[in-house]
Amino acid sequence: MNAGTGFSAGLTAAWDYKAPKPWSWHKITQADADYCLEVLPPIYFSGGFAVSEPVMHDERGRPIYLCIKVERSHSGGSATHYAKLSTIHDVDRNADDWRARE
Repeated sequence: MNAGTGFSAGLTAAWDYKAPKPWSWHKITQADADYCLEVLPPIYFSGGFAVSEPVMHDERGRPIYLCIKVERSHSGGSATHYAKLSTIHDVDRNADDWRARE
């Protein structure tokens, strides 16, 4: 837990836009995922969501979001959450992120 923010080490690492690319998925807590879901209206994609305020834009001008992926166990047990910085299209090729076309 990061004492300054209250976020897990995984979410803090996922939010690090200065980390070498390509950015990787980091395991986060349920509390981190809940915070990200509630802080701003989410942008849903298959298997997860993104915080709707872009963290930055890539070299092509596409918005980069903090994306949260949810993996559920096959037995119906608890979910595991992961976070990374990405465009919506890069985490879900079928998603339509109209913001990237503005």
